[in-house]
Amino acid sequence: MANIEIKPTTGLGPQTGRVVALAARDLWQGMTAPLLSSFEIDARRRRRKPRPSCRAGCCWMSGAMTGAN
Repeated sequence: MANIEIKPTTGLGPQTGRVVALAARDLWQGMTAPLLSSFEIDARRRRRKPRPSCRAGCCWMSGAMTGAN
């Protein structure tokens, strides 16, 4: 299975997530859907509309959830 990490420019997470999901839908048609992952929450949310069956991964840096370094 392919893993596509969505790395949007700051402020373009939703648009980037949608474009990547649409491309994945077309390119992987009839095959196992790729995993779409991103550190950007909005990018992950927007990928659901065009391809709800795509798997999604959540990426984060150590300490990011607690504010620790």
